[in-house]
Amino acid sequence: MKTLLIFAITAATILTSCKSKQNITSGDNSMVSVDWQGSYSGIIPCADCEGIQIRIVLNSDLTYIMESSYNGKDENIRQSKGKFTWTANGSKIILEKEKQTYLVGENQLIFLDQKGNRITGDLALNYILNKESQGLTGKNWKLIELKGNKVVAQNKVPFISFSSQENRVNGNSSCNSFFGTYEIADGNKIRFSKMGMTRMACIGNTVEDTFMQVLNNSVSFKFMAGLLILEDEKNTEISRFESDYFLNKK
Repeated sequence: MKTLLIFAITAATILTSCKSKQNITSGDNSMVSVDWQGSYSGIIPCADCEGIQIRIVLNSDLTYIMESSYNGKDENIRQSKGKFTWTANGSKIILEKEKQTYLVGENQLIFLDQKGNRITGDLALNYILNKESQGLTGKNWKLIELKGNKVVAQNKVPFISFSSQENRVNGNSSCNSFFGTYEIADGNKIRFSKMGMTRMACIGNTVEDTFMQVLNNSVSFKFMAGLLILEDEKNTEISRFESDYFLNKK
């Protein structure tokens, strides 16, 4: 009788385990059917500020980085790192440090209430964070390396921004604002026009001239781990950029 009881318990345990495993790996849940790795950003409602600006990066090793800022109140950028877990049905994630739950959709993270339910009402759509695209356009690319050397902002944050409208490009050299156009060809080839610039004098600035020279010598580009890389005619990396959602606050 004791043997039969142990067998029954063991069988039930295996069955439950298999059922749980089946739920978490079936093709109808976000964990396995959605390309969820990447960066998500948006502005969610705030009770005592103009909105909470949020950017969340989800990594394949189940770690995350969250950056947030309270618009119109305390605009300092807060950064938090930690691990996230999937719920049993593979549709939601929980940021362990923040104890926040998000519904994972196609190119979206949806902020949920404390009970893990969707927020309803007139502001419901404001709780959606959208996935950032891997393309050139629609974001600010902050310069972080020039010819293998890390860039330290001196006067202003150096960056470049691409627009699909008339292939315009603009940015800041770390001193002056610049603007021009760019052309894309097959094989991720890129060419920049001669840039127009403002004429501020930033004494001691060592970034501007090299940055402008690098843009002039850029022949191709590629994306690597979320970074934008510009290369010269020898396919040598000459500059490196990262997407910066909070650029205007630095």
